[in-house]
Amino acid sequence: MLSRSLFLGAMVLSGCAPLPIADLSQVSDAAGSQPMVGQPAHTPLGGLMYTEYSYWHRSGARILDASRQPFGLGGLFIGRGEVVFPARLGKAEVYCSDKKIYSDPIAGFVSKACFTDTGQDGVFDSVQVAPEQSTWVERALSTPLRYSKMDIPVPHRGSFKYELAYDGYADHTLHLSYREYRGKSLDRPSYTQQAKYDIGSFPTSVVFRNVKIEVTQANNQEIIYTVRSGF
Repeated sequence: MLSRSLFLGAMVLSGCAPLPIADLSQVSDAAGSQPMVGQPAHTPLGGLMYTEYSYWHRSGARILDASRQPFGLGGLFIGRGEVVFPARLGKAEVYCSDKKIYSDPIAGFVSKACFTDTGQDGVFDSVQVAPEQSTWVERALSTPLRYSKMDIPVPHRGSFKYELAYDGYADHTLHLSYREYRGKSLDRPSYTQQAKYDIGSFPTSVVFRNVKIEVTQANNQEIIYTVRSGF
């Protein structure tokens, strides 16, 4: 096995700073509601009936496979759903992590990772890291990683997302649930609430906060409805 000094000497030139990562992702505002007020809709059991939201989003991708892979004397620690963003590294167009996911056995996490899909087939097969913040070193991934391009939410202080979900209809009772997300994290709700309504017959109307919904029909498979006013 190569010693640490021999390994680094073989991989990098001493004293060289890594090339900067040129971010190619685009950030834009996402705000609106789904479905649109006044638009007939249907939602399956457990699905979202209505949502209002306002946050920024950034073009990127999520890695679909969790993986731990050796890289030289260290390793890559990639979680399922790891977020990467389009970038340019030298002349190569790549997808780079925002956080450091290459771990050195002594120094810990020291480098971001930049992935390449050489076949343009939705699978990353090559990766570059900068050990000890030196020049970038490229290696083939021992296990290729599937990924999916998508817009990634970028929460900020004024971000919010309100969700009203359909929880079913039984014994003349309609069940809904509400989830509220606010601030810099949209991963977990800051507030939840369950609501139920006694229903004699359809069509009917229900109100949750300021949301008024005309319900045409409901059962334990789906609900058919129209939102008449939002949050």
